[in-house]
Amino acid sequence: MINEKIALYSPPHAEITSYFEMIDFAKKYGIKNLEILSILEFKKPDIEFAKKLREYADKNNIKIVCTSKGGNLVSDNIKESTETFKRYADVAKILGSPYFHHTIVFEFANPDKVLPYKDIYLKKGVKAAREINEYGKSIGIETIIEEQGYIFNGINGVKYLTDEIKDVGILADYGNIMMVEEKIEDFIPHFTNRIKHIHIKDFSIIPKEADEKREEYYYTVNKNFVKSHNLGEGQVNFKKIHELLKKMGYNGYYSIEIDSEKSKDDINNYLKNVYYFNDLLNFYK
Repeated sequence: MINEKIALYSPPHAEITSYFEMIDFAKKYGIKNLEILSILEFKKPDIEFAKKLREYADKNNIKIVCTSKGGNLVSDNIKESTETFKRYADVAKILGSPYFHHTIVFEFANPDKVLPYKDIYLKKGVKAAREINEYGKSIGIETIIEEQGYIFNGINGVKYLTDEIKDVGILADYGNIMMVEEKIEDFIPHFTNRIKHIHIKDFSIIPKEADEKREEYYYTVNKNFVKSHNLGEGQVNFKKIHELLKKMGYNGYYSIEIDSEKSKDDINNYLKNVYYFNDLLNFYK
C-alpha cells in the first residue's frame, strides 16, 4: 500500500496529456494525492477547468495537496506576472488545495544571468512575493515558496525571504539546494516551523573538470554541474533527512518529482521511485 503522504507530481510518461489521466493513473497505482502544476490544462489559470477537475478528483478520492506555478517575478512585466500568479492562487482555492506554491526567479541554467542582478532581484522578488502572499491570505490559501535557483536558495537566501515576509511558508526540495552547493539536511533545521510541503528528487554535484556531457545538467553557483538521478542513486542523504523530519514532527506531503521520458516503459521507472520512497516513509513512521 502506498503511504498516504505521497503525492503524484508530474506525468510519469509523455503520453499522459490531461489531468484527468493523471488522476486515473494515481488511482490505478494507489497514490492518494496529486500536486497540480502550471502544465497540461493549467498552462493558463483556468477556473472552469479547475471546477471540473475538483469534481473528478473528489469522485475518485484523490486529494489535491498543492497547486504550483513556476515563473519569474523579477522581470520587466512584473505587474502582469504577479496578477497571473494570483489567478493560480484562485485555481488552488477552487481545487481545494491547502497551498499555493510558486517560484520567484525561474532561472537555473546559468548563474551569470542572475547573480549580477542579485540585489535588484531580492527587492523585486520580495515585493511581488509579499503581494501574492497577502492575496492568498485574503482568499484562505497559504503561500509557500521553494528554495530554488541561485538567489532565493540556501540557508541565507531563504532566511532573507522569511525575514522579509514573516508568515510565508517554505517548500523544501531535496535536489534544488545543490544549485547553491548546500545540503538539505543542513537547511531543514533552520526552517522547521516554515516547511509545509516537500519535493522529492535525487541529484548529485559533478565537478566542472569532469569529462561529462555538460548540456544535460544544471549549473551550480560555482559552475559545477547538478545531475538528476533515480531516488537513492544520487548524493541525497535520505536516511539523515528523514531522521530530522521525524524528530521535528513533519506531517505534510511529499511530491515525487521524477523527470518523465517519451515511453510508456518509463512508468516502471517512475513506480520504482515511488516504491523506493514508500519503503523509506514506512520505515521512518
